[in-house]
Amino acid sequence: AYVASYSDNALVIFDVSDPKNPKRAGVIKGKGGPYYLWQANSVVVDGTLAYVNAHKDDAFVVINVSDPTNPQHVLSLVGEREPNWLNGSTSTSIDGDFAYIAAHDDHVFTILNISKLRKIGI
Repeated sequence: AYVASYSDNALVIFDVSDPKNPKRAGVIKGKGGPYYLWQANSVVVDGTLAYVNAHKDDAFVVINVSDPTNPQHVLSLVGEREPNWLNGSTSTSIDGDFAYIAAHDDHVFTILNISKLRKIGI
């Protein structure tokens, strides 16, 4: 299970193979650079990549979760208004090769082509 932890500024991964005894498998955390997870508030996992929205860092963060015990930061797209429109990044939806990102404080959503990330098999 993947949890965006708002108060901990983190992506936390849990092993829920035994639902009666979930265990923390891995974590990646930190506000500001290099991870940009300040007030992480949503996560979507597609294959080996987790896409995290971080409200206060105005960020869309990509994390490699192929090894749940050792999540690795891949990239962060950060910034309010032009060109990224991520002020108050709130949620993401993945559909095919595109990520649709809602940014509450910019009152918009941003569409990103993520096909290169998916093709290189991160």
